[in-house]
Amino acid sequence: MVARSLVKWPSSSLLEVSDAVVDFDASLLEICQDLVDTMTSNYGAGLAAVQIGCKKSLFVLREDYVPSLPTDPHFESVVVVVNPKIEVLSDEVFAWEEACLSVDDISAKVNRSQKIKVEFKNSSGETIISVLENSESASFQHESDHLLGKLFIHRLSGTTRSIVQRKLRKKAIKNRAQQRAKKSIGQRNSKKKRK
Repeated sequence: MVARSLVKWPSSSLLEVSDAVVDFDASLLEICQDLVDTMTSNYGAGLAAVQIGCKKSLFVLREDYVPSLPTDPHFESVVVVVNPKIEVLSDEVFAWEEACLSVDDISAKVNRSQKIKVEFKNSSGETIISVLENSESASFQHESDHLLGKLFIHRLSGTTRSIVQRKLRKKAIKNRAQQRAKKSIGQRNSKKKRK
């Protein structure tokens, strides 16, 4: 088990809905371990399977972000969330600053449901039901969104959305220019080798 490469925006795979986990076996534990290792090596608070290229309804969260939830029986200091369901319990909103390991150098204030009831399974297939509020609720919703093909940038509105979209466009243009430059250098180097 090792840290995997992160899938980055604007990869279309981040916009796909994840498939439900059916088998709670050794292969699930391997994916969970890869998620934990990748999250830890990238100093993340949580990480969804889709962010490492695995289209399973699964994510991990550091226990200090959701202290109301029990840590997983197989992974120390981590909550493993499989096939989550969320029920909103309040119309009140909790606004806080969010970022994402799949969206480099962007953060923004996001409105989340302040109080939710969650139901999910841990890596052993045991059902967990709990009520989360404020930052715990927001953290859980952020990771759950990944399983629905959404990122925090899709939850923005108004001026904030416009500013973030502008930043993302600039980054995309810069990345394309860098890729073209690398390709051009590679082609020049291959021509020199042939001579």
